[in-house]
Amino acid sequence: MIVIDESMNRALEDQDIAVKNGFVLKRPIYALGTKVISIGADNYRQSRQDFEALASVEEEAQKVIDIVKKENRQDQELVLKNCWINSDTGKLETEGAGKLLFTEHSIRQLIRRTRQSKSYDLPEGDGVLDASNFIANVNARLEWRSGLANKFLKTAQDDKGNDLKAIFRTRDFPNEGLTERELYATVSGKFNSDCDVDEICKFISQKDPHTKATSLYDGEKFRFDILYHSDIKPENCVAGEIFKAGVTVRSSDNGTQGIRISPFVIRNLCLNLIILDRAEQNISLTHLRKNLAEDLQAAIDTAFSKVSDFKARWESANKENILQDLFNKDPREVFTKLVKAGHFRVPGVNQKDLVENMYRAWLQEPQLTRAGIVNAATRSAHTVKWNSIWATSLLEEQAGQFLFNNSSLN
Repeated sequence: MIVIDESMNRALEDQDIAVKNGFVLKRPIYALGTKVISIGADNYRQSRQDFEALASVEEEAQKVIDIVKKENRQDQELVLKNCWINSDTGKLETEGAGKLLFTEHSIRQLIRRTRQSKSYDLPEGDGVLDASNFIANVNARLEWRSGLANKFLKTAQDDKGNDLKAIFRTRDFPNEGLTERELYATVSGKFNSDCDVDEICKFISQKDPHTKATSLYDGEKFRFDILYHSDIKPENCVAGEIFKAGVTVRSSDNGTQGIRISPFVIRNLCLNLIILDRAEQNISLTHLRKNLAEDLQAAIDTAFSKVSDFKARWESANKENILQDLFNKDPREVFTKLVKAGHFRVPGVNQKDLVENMYRAWLQEPQLTRAGIVNAATRSAHTVKWNSIWATSLLEEQAGQFLFNNSSLN
């Protein structure tokens, strides 16, 4: 049935807001406003619980910042002809940066910067291959690879006979119990490192530190998702519902891609919350911009403005100050009251221990809101060594029920 009520109006308003902010939406499979079936409500409930269990933007950003700091990165400008691959060790030896391990990508970049022939006749008549790809191929004989690379490096000059240079981006690399230096990128002198992934994280963290986020960084590519989620009752979700929004930032510090900032919304197209549409916009910046930091800040501001209306609509759970019902008492007493009222209970765990563990989890991200309580419950579910095997699943389930429970907190 089509619901001509608050749910229908909400879906229509969501659609209008998205279109106003430049998103191109796919049409739902069922009529806009059709209520989801039971599995759709369950999937919405799980989606919201998964969202609440995520770390904050500030926490995720700090994780990436700490990883990059541990890499101990350095950028040095070196003359290419003063570099060579040792045919015995396979390491890149340099005058200025010492002996270096290297990634396939960085050595490919280095060889291409020599401006030598792109094609190479393979030994023993095995065909023709791009020289940089052959040298980067760890399965080829080191003797052949190093010989060809050194030939190119030794004669690396421009059309006027000037020695070619490049920026060598190096970092610490754990190798068989030792820490060695690794070349992870070979870039031009125009490459702007002001907005490496750790600096991007600082920009993002300052923008909205307390909402939820996920991040991926594997030493090559970087992705950071800032997320917002609606807080409706699961059974009120409908076809056409926009229930997630956020901003995704992608980048790489090794010259493989620029910075891409993508505001997005996620819309439910069906009745079981499985067929979804992610509508996004993209703002792209290259690492060759002189004013990259200023441009990045402007791009992030623009991206957040595209989803700010959804953030404002979905903040009711985060704005509800639960201490209003508890006469501004000590936050620990909030958990005592919630446990005694039966909102949270775990068979085999006494109430005092349950209160203390949830309170300690809450101190990791203290928010005097219903969502703050949910975060504390889910955090304690996964970080505390409970004496009951059912504690984790029970607390997650109870946190979800509490999130959508609009009744008195007593």
